[in-house]
Amino acid sequence: MVTNAAFNFDKLSILLTSRTGGGREYHFYICSLSAKTIVYKGQFTCAQLGQFYLDLQNPAYLSHFALVHSRFATNTLPSWERAQPNRKTCHNGEINTLKGNVNWMRAREGALRSAVFEDKHLQMVFPVVESNLSDSGSFDCVLEFLVQGGRSLPEAMLMMIPEAWQNDDLMDPAKKAFYKYHSCLMEPWDGPAMFGFSDARYAGAVLDRNGM
Repeated sequence: MVTNAAFNFDKLSILLTSRTGGGREYHFYICSLSAKTIVYKGQFTCAQLGQFYLDLQNPAYLSHFALVHSRFATNTLPSWERAQPNRKTCHNGEINTLKGNVNWMRAREGALRSAVFEDKHLQMVFPVVESNLSDSGSFDCVLEFLVQGGRSLPEAMLMMIPEAWQNDDLMDPAKKAFYKYHSCLMEPWDGPAMFGFSDARYAGAVLDRNGM
């Protein structure tokens, strides 16, 4: 059960990760700061993960589910903030529309309002996308912002990676209306990609809208 205290902590955590993230004089990346989830990551092989994190060797350490992901850096140099998984997602593939997605997110920051964050706190979250991150990390920043702003994780994922709904005559009208409405709020993050995601309540996976 997620308590109000847990929600408030996670709401504060996005302020902290934003204030200490990219664009600051001394950049470092907070990979895990939540009352509901723990992210274990590193620049090593799968077999080394349990050897490095002693939590994972303790038989008393339990979780109702875990999301596990491994990948090799093929077009970027390894770094702590670029290692998978991210705070809410893990990702294989690439986002081909990244530059446009990030620019549109920055362009709308001046008009953003929130029922969860006061205006003075909302300003602390900007820029939503930390600098010097990979396409995976940039996607994760926006997803985290949407979820902490009050949207459910599945809703936020479908906002960012919608199905190819426009010409699908077989799609349920209510589902198509959902995609049409949210297309006015967020441009699709397109590219050959597979995302796994979790926030302790939900765990799921989604392909890009071309199903590649």
